[in-house]
Amino acid sequence: MSKTIVLLSGPPNSGKGFLAEHLIKRLGGVEKEFKASLYQHTAAYFGVDLDWFKIMTTDRIIKEIPLGQLMLPPREYIDLKMLLGQSGVAFDSQKSMISPREAMIFVSELVYKPKEGEDYFGLQAANTMEEGNNFVSDAGFAEEAEVQVTEFGVEDVLLVRIHREGTTFEGDSRDYLDLDYLGVSTLDVDNNRDISEVVSDIAEFMANELW
Repeated sequence: MSKTIVLLSGPPNSGKGFLAEHLIKRLGGVEKEFKASLYQHTAAYFGVDLDWFKIMTTDRIIKEIPLGQLMLPPREYIDLKMLLGQSGVAFDSQKSMISPREAMIFVSELVYKPKEGEDYFGLQAANTMEEGNNFVSDAGFAEEAEVQVTEFGVEDVLLVRIHREGTTFEGDSRDYLDLDYLGVSTLDVDNNRDISEVVSDIAEFMANELW
């Protein structure tokens, strides 16, 4: 059995994880995340418990709140805020608190990618892919997607872009993936319908495109 990679691309709260769960129930397979290794790296960088950090980053409210366990010295804090387009913010002369979401961005964009390359987290994810369907519920960076095409072949990588009313990429470093230049088959789905209809559309798409 080959490894099939289905990249789910959409704004926060567009239902990527929920959709992955229902696709697995219907078609079998596993859910994967490009940020899986980033959780580990970020928890280690700030010296916090991994399970605690995952809980903080998956809570829609808490992930945006600066926490005392996540502190950056002035130089790194300013670099992060500049990356986020928030120049001119006040900061503590010693260390300043950041949110769990900001901690993930800091470790990804200012610690690991500059040193290991833009495709680092894509490579880490590729090493975890299993036989059968792998539904990646946080696809947002082309460099991570490119790795999957290189590792598994364009015929076994599919892109599903999820559209849902009231959701945008505003304030997010990701955007909808466009992999036409790689020859990746792509489906745009309306996720404002019953979940069974959305799953059926994707299942039909997969059946038609995979061989």
